[in-house]
Amino acid sequence: MKAITLWPEWAYAICYLGKDIENRGWPPPPNLSRFCIHAGKNIGGTGREIESDVGIMLQIASDAGYHWDGKAMRDFTYREYLSLVDRVVADIRAMSSALVCAVRLDGVLPKRPQNMDGWHAPDNYGWKLADVKRFDPIPCRGMQGLWTVPDDLAEKVRVSCAS
Repeated sequence: MKAITLWPEWAYAICYLGKDIENRGWPPPPNLSRFCIHAGKNIGGTGREIESDVGIMLQIASDAGYHWDGKAMRDFTYREYLSLVDRVVADIRAMSSALVCAVRLDGVLPKRPQNMDGWHAPDNYGWKLADVKRFDPIPCRGMQGLWTVPDDLAEKVRVSCAS
């Protein structure tokens, strides 16, 4: 079983905000079908403003069509926005450094030079994700690129996806 480590806010977006495209500078290998999403350790990488990075992710989710109780990001008051960011940061921290879902690769969008198109970022291959199976976080270290999940953790993923 393969996995890919993402900044945890993007793993959260796949699990809870309908993010159905993973952007990569490289195409997936031709034999890749199902794989796990691993939420990395640090929101936004290291040395960044956590709330700012989560806010950017939430704005992209809103632009891609996600709504919170029927409201787009532009409809939030500043106080509501800060409250949402605080809640999401707490949720993201609870899932960091863990396998959080399994997905099926459902195609690949080509690189293109324009602006964002939903979840598809410019100058990236858009890995189309489908059949997201969320499960309770399974703690483990991630790695760069696609990596092989250790057998004992892969079994936990299989059991979690079956229930």
